[in-house]
Amino acid sequence: YSDSHNDLPLLNMVTHPVAVNPDDQLAEYARIRGWAVMELA
Repeated sequence: YSDSHNDLPLLNMVTHPVAVNPDDQLAEYARIRGWAVMELA
């Protein structure tokens, strides 16, 4: 899991990437790729 687009190389290598409280760039990338996105308080 990650919250930053800076971790895209890592997220692209794993089987089940999850964007947690993602920054705007990661949120858009995750949406396009169909990745799970979690918003935690």
